Amino acid sequence: MAGWLAGWPRTPVLTCTTHLYDFEGRRFLLPQLDDRRLDDPYAEVSELCLAAAPRRSLSWERQPNVEDLILHRTARRKGWSWGL
Repeated sequence: MAGWLAGWPRTPVLTCTTHLYDFEGRRFLLPQLDDRRLDDPYAEVSELCLAAAPRRSLSWERQPNVEDLILHRTARRKGWSWGL
């Protein structure tokens, strides 16, 4: 590269980020689990779930009411980004 961009660090573009959803459908970003820091974020999350399994008190079952809230909030978030 030439010119004023030559000195800038080249960071790869994020293609995969990880979010945690609570029981009310709120989304929390887990910044340490992305494809810039890990080779395979999906494998890392599954390993974390397996490691936490003996110590957790709640099940990892799907909850349709929470999934509906997540889908609703995702649609609203995408609607704002498309509208801007």
